[in-house]
Amino acid sequence: MNWGILIVIGIIIIVLEIASQLVRNKKTNEKLHKSNSNGADATLNSTGAVEPEEEIYSFYRRKYLFTKNEFYFYKQLQKISEEKNLIPLAKVRLADFVEVTSKSDYMKYFAKIRSKHIDFLLLDKETLKIVVAIELDDNSHSNEKDEFKNKLFEQINIPLIRCKGIGTVEEQLQTILANSNC
Repeated sequence: MNWGILIVIGIIIIVLEIASQLVRNKKTNEKLHKSNSNGADATLNSTGAVEPEEEIYSFYRRKYLFTKNEFYFYKQLQKISEEKNLIPLAKVRLADFVEVTSKSDYMKYFAKIRSKHIDFLLLDKETLKIVVAIELDDNSHSNEKDEFKNKLFEQINIPLIRCKGIGTVEEQLQTILANSNC
């Protein structure tokens, strides 16, 4: 008989704990909704408590767009671009200029480009058409990622220059411009 009473008491405690958790969740959601309706954004932190949006921003800081090598390269690329009537763009996401054509497997193929970028694009100043893409190859490059980009740029018919320094770009750009309609 004592076991039956203990089981019933255990079940009551579990039900009360679940009900208590539901009430806490409801209050948290109401606080979140209230703070959002007042114009002050908030979110839930890892403990489930409402956290004012101002605190969220403390987890971010500005970082430089370029490494020192990329910055030096960009400055040189600007000079070349001016001479050739081109516009240099830096760190452009592939998904901003590459379109997925598969409707049935769209997300599968979009996932392959959504978080990748090309180091530099050179655009024709008059038409804004992409003339050439440039990848700076350093120690961070992996053969697998490089091979994906090589095949991708071949497929979308945009010349891709891989280089370690500006001299390589000048030589290859001359050849590309001589063979293009720009």
